[in-house]
Amino acid sequence: MDLALLQAARSVSDKFLAIVPPISAFVLLGYEHSVANMYLIPASWASGAPLDLPGFFANLVPVTVSNIVGGAGGVALTYRFAYRPKLRG
Repeated sequence: MDLALLQAARSVSDKFLAIVPPISAFVLLGYEHSVANMYLIPASWASGAPLDLPGFFANLVPVTVSNIVGGAGGVALTYRFAYRPKLRG
């Protein structure tokens, strides 16, 4: 969703205003993203956090599944209905 806003923006200030609020809201609401977790969890593990491999996968699997469902259902279906071709008849 953020990439669509970023591509629609023309100037640098438009791009900044298009990208910062959605990412900030995502973080402030406490949502998780599988790609971000693939970096953050091993990075915290390497810095000494008490994490284990089963805990990593216990976090990664549900987050990845919900990201797929959210991406397919929330974003793809929204675009499908917003940009579907008009039927003639």
